Amino acid sequence: MMKKAKSIAEYAVRSWLEERFNMHYIKLGVDGNEAMIKDDTGSVYVKE
Repeated sequence: MMKKAKSIAEYAVRSWLEERFNMHYIKLGVDGNEAMIKDDTGSVYVKE
């Protein structure tokens, strides 16, 4: 299920992730120009 995206870029990233991964295990946070992807194991990827 797609959450309400605040930008086209966030929509594109969420769509890409949802097509490839089970979003139950992944959390995507977007703040301005910074995105953070975190999984259930605690691994984090931050892209500015």
